[in-house]
Amino acid sequence: MTSSWMLVAGFLFAAVGAFGKIAANEFSSFELAAYRSLVGVVLIGGVIVGRAITQRQAIVTQFSTSQWRDHAWRGALGSASLFGYFYALTHLPLATAVTLNYTSPLFLAVLSTFLLRAHFKPMLLASICIGFCGIALLLRPTFAGTSAVASIVGLLSGFFAASAYINV
Repeated sequence: MTSSWMLVAGFLFAAVGAFGKIAANEFSSFELAAYRSLVGVVLIGGVIVGRAITQRQAIVTQFSTSQWRDHAWRGALGSASLFGYFYALTHLPLATAVTLNYTSPLFLAVLSTFLLRAHFKPMLLASICIGFCGIALLLRPTFAGTSAVASIVGLLSGFFAASAYINV
């Protein structure tokens, strides 16, 4: 059952990218990110309200946490990643924008080494270097054009996503 949900999630992420690229002709990257976030807020809000009703609790108790600073920081990093992704999506080819956003595992490995004191094994170092070399090969033609800023923002979206993951 889990693999079915992973397949659905993969399809939905691909649909967001494809529809975002199509909608980029009519909307700015910030509008696209806001609309995408609005859908998430409505869906998650519905779950929270539904859970509060079934458990007969006040909705406020569903939001209570002692880690609000960590949640706010993770939310800010995730929002920066989302805005960066949609900016890259509106200014770069779809495959390039998605690939740049998916650099988050590379950044996550680097960040976890420094921030979480994870051990840096030689194979991990080689994998990270190969991954970043692949990104450099991907961007070489892109940097030749006028979309260097969009490429950097797309790469930063991967970094901010990894930073948000570290906070989870």
